Amino acid sequence: MNRTLVYALGLGLPLLLAGCGGGGGGGGGGTTSAATLGTTGVSTGTITGFGSIHVNGRRFNTDDSEVFHGDDRLGRVEDLKVGMVVTVEGDLSNAIATRVRFDEDVKGPLDASVPDRNGPLSVMGQTVTPHGASLFDNNVGFPLAAGTVLEVSGHRQPDGSLRLSFAERKDPATLNKYKVVGAVRNLDTTAQTFQIDQLVVDYSGADVNDLPGGVPQPGQIVEVQDT
Repeated sequence: MNRTLVYALGLGLPLLLAGCGGGGGGGGGGTTSAATLGTTGVSTGTITGFGSIHVNGRRFNTDDSEVFHGDDRLGRVEDLKVGMVVTVEGDLSNAIATRVRFDEDVKGPLDASVPDRNGPLSVMGQTVTPHGASLFDNNVGFPLAAGTVLEVSGHRQPDGSLRLSFAERKDPATLNKYKVVGAVRNLDTTAQTFQIDQLVVDYSGADVNDLPGGVPQPGQIVEVQDT
């Protein structure tokens, strides 16, 4: 990696984004939580359809919602794709979305070639396991060579691997960063390293200003970016 940035995440997004939800929750399904004010809350799950947006078996009205891919605001909800794990923020009782956000779990190169869609795949040290409901974008053709850059969305499992929901191929020439989101494990504060799944992150020269106290904590969900 070149210059590394490490962010603490609240409900799957950097704290500087006010703790709104993001993808990559545990298990294979979505989650819904209500906030303390009125019916406002967040619902995180896989997009299963459009016509507004369908997440966690519910159709959310997106007529007046903001749509984001990371920090980039999109023009319409259909700029997202079926299979992506998103967070919907808004009025849960009436299924009205005020904000829809997609954040990939990993964006980076394959560690080894992949002969077919059955996998598993290893992307920047992240073990990605396809299953029957996994979706690959049309631009993903097998076999895939080592070094092919993929953007992956899924659900983290207890062992740290990703259960694949959606993957698409990215042109390295159009990217300005690689990215991994996951839980800190095997933290070594002396060597200033930790792991996300199999990826070893050296944070000795990283920008960690967004972390509480400037130090990662075991089990903390963080976003690591290589600029």
